[in-house]
Amino acid sequence: MRKLVFEDHEYYHIYNRGVDKRTVFNSPNHFQRFINTIDRILTTGSATPRPSFDQSQALNHDIDILAYCLMPNHYHFLVRQNQNEGVTRFMQQLNTSYTKYINLNLHRTGHLFEYAFKAKHIETEEQLLHVSRYIHLNPRLANLVHSVQDYEWSSFPEYLNHRPLQFIKPDDILIHFSDSSAYKRFVLDQIEYAILLKK
Repeated sequence: MRKLVFEDHEYYHIYNRGVDKRTVFNSPNHFQRFINTIDRILTTGSATPRPSFDQSQALNHDIDILAYCLMPNHYHFLVRQNQNEGVTRFMQQLNTSYTKYINLNLHRTGHLFEYAFKAKHIETEEQLLHVSRYIHLNPRLANLVHSVQDYEWSSFPEYLNHRPLQFIKPDDILIHFSDSSAYKRFVLDQIEYAILLKK
């Protein structure tokens, strides 16, 4: 049973990985499917496409996603809960829907992710900014890319205005910086230090 109780108007670092650390995103199509599912759940309240829906079921008022990064065998979210049980409802729908898709697509059965997603409460503004930077640095720390801004499956390009906002709401982070370039420096200036910490 989860000890952490999600409280309204509080921030959380949410993360999970594949069972036995296995790869959960095997192709660009899988990454894109996961992102499309996030958007669909937030805007319609359901992971299943439907021609019509009740707007009141949408979860985009229940949580805000401030940042995210999808890695081959795990994911990270920085979220703010706005309505009771918003985080739990969103994560259950997302994990369940994507697992069903992968099991059907790859002709497998059983769990894809570890049983329960992990969550840490963000207690200070400094921690909020640090976690956003940590999430965006993940692809570089894993040596997936040389330049963090080139990694397609994170919200960092949206922070830099390299692509339109889809579902993230970065204002709670960017309000602490003069502009997107200042946030970019905040993230990139710590790459070498973060690599040393990881080692």
